[in-house]
Amino acid sequence: MKRKMVFGAVLLLLLAGGACAVRKISRIPVPVSCYIYDQCGGCSVTDHPCNACTGERQYRIKMESMLEEGGVRDQVELKIYNVLYSFYRSNLTKAMQTASEPSEMTYPVVFVGSTMLLGEDEVEAKLLSAIAEEGAWQKKLGYLLGIHRETHMGSREIPRIVFFTMDGCPDCREAKEWLDGRNEELDKKLYEKFDFYPVGSGEPGSWEMLKKFYILYGREQESLWVPTIVVNGECLIGMEEIRNYFEHYDTDGEIRTEVPKDYE
Repeated sequence: MKRKMVFGAVLLLLLAGGACAVRKISRIPVPVSCYIYDQCGGCSVTDHPCNACTGERQYRIKMESMLEEGGVRDQVELKIYNVLYSFYRSNLTKAMQTASEPSEMTYPVVFVGSTMLLGEDEVEAKLLSAIAEEGAWQKKLGYLLGIHRETHMGSREIPRIVFFTMDGCPDCREAKEWLDGRNEELDKKLYEKFDFYPVGSGEPGSWEMLKKFYILYGREQESLWVPTIVVNGECLIGMEEIRNYFEHYDTDGEIRTEVPKDYE
């Protein structure tokens, strides 16, 4: 009798674990990475991603519309990369290492998981079927186990709050003064988990890093702006968003902030 009870308990645990695993796999979105080329103007000279380019905005609207009409928007994690910038050209090169490299490049290049689609015609004809194929549980399990390679720029989590700020910026100074006061109110615990990330011409790669955060958090359609604070799934741009978040900040809460893999 005792053996039967133990066996039954083990079986229930296995079934519960299996159900949890199925739910976890079903929640994994299909990664859709769109590499476009938008020669938008002056920022191309310095490789400085100053503003969201018109082409980025227009292509995101187009892709969002296609996904909505196909009824799969909630199943997809969509990212738009402009290969005008060298760090996204590098991403594209790496992504294409797992696919058959075409004899002639055609933009946009869209990766639905590991499936590569080249050019507008192929994207429109095959996008939804590719999402259905990559959405199969076997493929999602492969992403969960790290068997299949994703085509996003990659991310990781850190127990820190990232504050992008710039010397001489009046908005940054206003935000810092308000946060200083909030830090005092919270017994100086607020800044214990802050990374202050300086942005500007004297900080090579700083604007590029900020751009990566904007893409990671789905705000690449907006112009780059400081102050920006990234914390616990939130990308806070400007004083109003920063104040609204930190007015109710819990210093004892867990911090799990998603950052690009190459963030240091």
